Amino acid sequence: GIWWHNSYRKNELNKITVTRVFTENQTPFSIDVIFEVKNETLQYGKKPFLIEAYTNNGVLIATKLVNIEIQSKSTTRFVKVLDKFERKLREDEEITIVTVKLYHRKAF
Repeated sequence: GIWWHNSYRKNELNKITVTRVFTENQTPFSIDVIFEVKNETLQYGKKPFLIEAYTNNGVLIATKLVNIEIQSKSTTRFVKVLDKFERKLREDEEITIVTVKLYHRKAF
């Protein structure tokens, strides 16, 4: 039971990938994150993705957990707005790194 479940999750991670992550419309309070999700599996439905944004100083400024509807055997582009920053960006700061990854809850 547990071994099969863990093996399935690892296989799913390899077949649902995030590509072409970039940003637009950056303000001191929000940023648009554009990314593509490639699903090589026959599975479809809502999947959780974690988006994280970092400043040019390496500070994590925003995180967002989103549920995305993905289709089987497809590549789809998404736009998500990060609008809840930990704090306002300073004048000398900008968001330089954004990561998007499939999120799996850890059991234990």
